[in-house]
Amino acid sequence: MKGRKRFTIAVTLFVALTVSAAEASARSGQPAAGDQARETLKEIQFSASKAADEADSLRRIADRLSVESQYDELMALKDNINRMVRDVSSLEAESGLSPWEKQAADKVDALLLDTAKDTQDAINYFNENKADLWDGHYRGFVGGVYQGSERIAAAVKDYLKYAKARDQQEQLQESLKVTGE
Repeated sequence: MKGRKRFTIAVTLFVALTVSAAEASARSGQPAAGDQARETLKEIQFSASKAADEADSLRRIADRLSVESQYDELMALKDNINRMVRDVSSLEAESGLSPWEKQAADKVDALLLDTAKDTQDAINYFNENKADLWDGHYRGFVGGVYQGSERIAAAVKDYLKYAKARDQQEQLQESLKVTGE
């Protein structure tokens, strides 16, 4: 009996602390951990889509741009990639991530590694071959940034759709009072 009473007190205390933390978060205007992770994922998706658009444009019109314009485009690409790196690092540093959020961060991190390498390769090639930027190597590196950024944006989109579906399922379970799942 004593063990059961301690367990009940411990559960009650845990629930009270959890509710208090959630209320404090709501009052402070700070999003809850899951909401913050989703916002960070949305920012990553936006940056990835923007980087894909920039890389696609650069890849298609590189031969019509001045060297200075190409440099500016490459630096904008690099900034978007660096923003994603910071966002992924921020996401991975968050405590209390759900398993799917951790999986999303790991997936994006892996894709981002290749995309960042392609970005650096494009910059290095640009710096070493400014007179011959129209060849296939340069476009290949920029194309790699495009493809990698597209994959990142698509992966994040899928994880966010998953999160929305889970939320809808939980709302339905609650409204229908479905138990046992």
